[in-house]
Amino acid sequence: MEGAVVGRLRRRQPRPLNLAPAGAAELERVKAAFDGRGSDKSSAVDYTAIYASILPSLPADPRILEIGIGTNFEDVDSSMGPEGVPGASLRAFRDLRPDATVFGADVDRRILFSEPGITTHWVDQLDRSSLAALRSQLGGQFDLVIDDGLHTRPANLNTFRTLFPAVRPGGWFVIEDVVGSTIPFWEQFLAREQLAGEVFDTRSERNDYDSVAVVIRAPGASAN
Repeated sequence: MEGAVVGRLRRRQPRPLNLAPAGAAELERVKAAFDGRGSDKSSAVDYTAIYASILPSLPADPRILEIGIGTNFEDVDSSMGPEGVPGASLRAFRDLRPDATVFGADVDRRILFSEPGITTHWVDQLDRSSLAALRSQLGGQFDLVIDDGLHTRPANLNTFRTLFPAVRPGGWFVIEDVVGSTIPFWEQFLAREQLAGEVFDTRSERNDYDSVAVVIRAPGASAN
């Protein structure tokens, strides 16, 4: 499985991060956690290798924030549909890093919840003041921030501009489900902003549209 997954990560960014490939056991563990919780991160899209590399690299007691809990109400943009499981990936991250404090945020108040190790909060990605208020409310720095929310360029940029400064030195910011046709924009964005990052294109016959993730590492002494 290891070679198959890593082989599908076609690195498109000219300033590579050189993510260390995860071993087969870690790949299996991450996929099992996502699939077991009903997350699509290893099924509809394929980010197994990304998170199998990032999650073990996080320090003890990491703080993880994911924007986009995954509403299944179809009156909301970017709904997963009635079969979706809100909070699935939050629970998978908690399973994979039991020492983590996991935060989630979404525009749909109906799916917010709280349970051991996880709290969720309201946010509107199209309103930077809302994102700033979320950052202030949660306080501190984050070791991993994931944008799996609205999946539009304005929302992505608002979220990055507001929350990337809250990522600790050497921490990670991941923008998921980028449409393949926008890969050149994101490559140019990374270069223009002088960011350490890569665009990972994991499109396949299963999903040849938006199984693409932008992975960015915050500068600082902890990065290697």
